[in-house]
Amino acid sequence: MKHCPIPVAMHLALLHTMRSTCAAISFSSSPSPQAYCAAKLRLAHRSCNIVSFVHKRVTAITQSVSAVNESARVVRRFVLSQASRGAIDVNYTTTKYYDASTWPAHWGATEIEFLLRNKRSSSGVRPNYESLSLLLKLEDVPSLNCLLRAYVEAPQPAYVDAAAYLARQLTAAQLNSSVVDVTASLRALEQALASPPGSEKRNIVFSQTARRCTRSLLFQKRPYAMRCGRVIVRSCATKTQSREGGEWLEPLLGMASHAFNAADASLCELIRAHVESVVGLAQDPSKYCDPQSAYATWMSETAWYFGIEEETESMRPLIMLDNSEVLARIEHTSLVHESSGNPYTQLEALCLAIPSPYSIFVNGDGHIDTTDHLTLSIANVTNITPLLGHSRGRVEAANVTCAPRAGSVYGEETTSHCARHHAKYTAKEAPPKPS
Repeated sequence: MKHCPIPVAMHLALLHTMRSTCAAISFSSSPSPQAYCAAKLRLAHRSCNIVSFVHKRVTAITQSVSAVNESARVVRRFVLSQASRGAIDVNYTTTKYYDASTWPAHWGATEIEFLLRNKRSSSGVRPNYESLSLLLKLEDVPSLNCLLRAYVEAPQPAYVDAAAYLARQLTAAQLNSSVVDVTASLRALEQALASPPGSEKRNIVFSQTARRCTRSLLFQKRPYAMRCGRVIVRSCATKTQSREGGEWLEPLLGMASHAFNAADASLCELIRAHVESVVGLAQDPSKYCDPQSAYATWMSETAWYFGIEEETESMRPLIMLDNSEVLARIEHTSLVHESSGNPYTQLEALCLAIPSPYSIFVNGDGHIDTTDHLTLSIANVTNITPLLGHSRGRVEAANVTCAPRAGSVYGEETTSHCARHHAKYTAKEAPPKPS
């Protein structure tokens, strides 16, 4: 076959077509400028994450190494300091890092720094150990302990054993009377201890027969408050109070009972001794100079030691007294009831010393006058004895005094009101569920 030459024009056209095809293929296979930028950003972000991770790890390792070096430095200084004296005299069985009253008086900044080296708080505030040492030499333990609160963490709390605590404070007969069905009684007591909405009065609740409610209230309604030292239980009987912390009664029973502020002094000493017992720290008496300060210190000390984060109604401080007749027999030398002209008793004075809006529950044969205008103007006084008739099988409605209802006019309360409450609370109810 004879070869036919291809025209030059056709060669040029074919070459142009091949170039166009290759260009199209090349363009379609290469990324767009937007895609190229996005890929570069992703790569840069990944690189930043890697750098950030490495930086954090290096920082953590550096901090750990610094902490180890700092600890080694403190230990080395301490050992060298003690070696120069010939012996290491730190006794950790008696020395508490959070209580300067247990520190040896000759300690310097090196010993203090060694003691606090692993107990620093999360605040990150570095103590001035020279200043702490100076305060120790000046025997200014209260100021030193105040500063320690900002520098060190709270110790591991030793929660109050409710059963053991009640066994120490109440007699066997008082404890044995608690094992009965007290559902209705407990409800009445709980309602009486709760402050009415908007009320700024103190709550005074008393009864002659509600002793069995003490254990039930603490174990069922206030278990956490009891464990965290927010409840004080004491007996006013001489034989019982002499067993533990009976000094609080001396201002009311001894010669000091003639003082006008004997009730305030007794209440403050009761709270101070209790806080010192549950927290395990010596308490500065100047912080318990009056009832308001005593309650404020009581709450702040227990909140710090037990780690109480929220102040709820059930965590409010509560005082419960038994054998109230002991204080009811002693007349106050200055206070006189406006309505009757009779002197206040030491029991009434002690109850009125409770700052508002806190509560006190007293049990025993002691009586609190609920007819005095002055008392009712500053306190919600409730006698729950008429509401506990189911425990005796009947109620002596004619021989008891029921506290005026909120909003009622004084003098309008009658025994029929007590009988209505008695009928309400004597209905049969199921035994309380165990907490």
